[in-house]
Amino acid sequence: VGTLRRGQVRWVMVALILQVVWLLNQTALYQALYDLVKLPATIGHLLPMVVASNFINFAAPSACLGGIALFLDDARQRGLDSGRVMLVNLLFMAFNLIFFVLLLIFGLIMLSIWHDLKLYQILTAGILLFNFTLLMGSLMIAGVRPKLLLRLLIFSTRLVNRLARPLLKRDIFPDKT
Repeated sequence: VGTLRRGQVRWVMVALILQVVWLLNQTALYQALYDLVKLPATIGHLLPMVVASNFINFAAPSACLGGIALFLDDARQRGLDSGRVMLVNLLFMAFNLIFFVLLLIFGLIMLSIWHDLKLYQILTAGILLFNFTLLMGSLMIAGVRPKLLLRLLIFSTRLVNRLARPLLKRDIFPDKT
């Protein structure tokens, strides 16, 4: 509160307006995605969920997945297909990641132009781009060949268990196949 009192009212109002515009933009994107998968949704209905979802995603360390539960619970209450609602959230996440990758690449290019690009920045950007590629590839495989994705996930969990067993003396993921 003290920070707001000491701040310049004009800039606090600009920040508040930008925050509202950002939330409305996110809500409009959700509405467009709901329309894409043929689910009923209005800005008025989605806005409170978007605000609450953002709060959960910022407050809890859940890789921005915590807010999805709100949308799935709403789908259950309204009798909507939870698979389609999950798809909407995955597409929303994909759009956010695509935008993030574009900003990351722009930042790396600028650092390179300014001759200020460090090895650790390249390595961390590489890890982020690898994760992005893995997620986008998984989404594409899930859309085209879901059974292949399931086999890949089972293989991955078994591989992680095999690698972790000597260190932890137990499996990380229980084998339920």
